[in-house]
Amino acid sequence: MTDLEKYVWKNQNRQTRDLMDETGLTAQEILAAYDRAFAQKRKKGQTKLVIPKRSWTAEEVARLRQMRESGVTISDMAIELNRSNDSVYQKLRELGYTETIRNWTEEELARLEELRGQGATYEQIGRELNRSQSAVRGMVTRQLAARREKGQGQAEIDFSSDRDNPGDSEDPGVRG
Repeated sequence: MTDLEKYVWKNQNRQTRDLMDETGLTAQEILAAYDRAFAQKRKKGQTKLVIPKRSWTAEEVARLRQMRESGVTISDMAIELNRSNDSVYQKLRELGYTETIRNWTEEELARLEELRGQGATYEQIGRELNRSQSAVRGMVTRQLAARREKGQGQAEIDFSSDRDNPGDSEDPGVRG
């Protein structure tokens, strides 16, 4: 194992940003070194990984509350706080935020329709509406199903092609 791999393995429970600052390496280089170290440890049967729970600081809790009040998604909160989605979700529940699903406003639905008409991807729409990609995908699917039930339009989902949304292979094109 190289010195870098030993260092990364020894410091595996530290934040990647801290390791980046200390070593001058990119996140990809650090993760690649960790992967190499893990592979070597696995060969030797030494891969029992214990990740200690990290307590929430007062600053993190304050930032979490601020982001929640601003409507930031759990995924984005997790990235910002360098925590797992589950950790953020659990902390929100502890803090009394039992409703983690934000209802769609009429303005958001109108903008969603407009952006879909322009050929925007779920990711692009999500960024603009401060929604996750899966939330946008779910709403589009529900809207299409509702239209079909009501007989409004002949919108159909084309699961065979992602040409309408380049770069988003899970984003079915919508034709109608």
